[in-house]
Amino acid sequence: MPTAVVAANDQMALGVLDVFRDAGIGVPDEVLVTGFDGIDAAALAHPPLTTVRQPMIDLGRAAVQVLARRLEHTDADPVVARLPLQILLRESSRRPS
Repeated sequence: MPTAVVAANDQMALGVLDVFRDAGIGVPDEVLVTGFDGIDAAALAHPPLTTVRQPMIDLGRAAVQVLARRLEHTDADPVVARLPLQILLRESSRRPS
């Protein structure tokens, strides 16, 4: 049994919460769960899901800018865009005291 699950996105993590609940496995008592995206549904889960929020609008803007640059300059070097992330620590990854 794993001690923690770090899902690739919040939707997968919400599915993991459902599977553990159906199997009678306690989150966070027996296993910690976290996702990545910061979707609104994460806060409404039971228990509320810890997640890493990424700035979706800024991510979309950066992607469009990179695509436009690539279309205009097909020989341009690859671009790395780093955007700030925010950890939303919630009950799914907090061990009871």
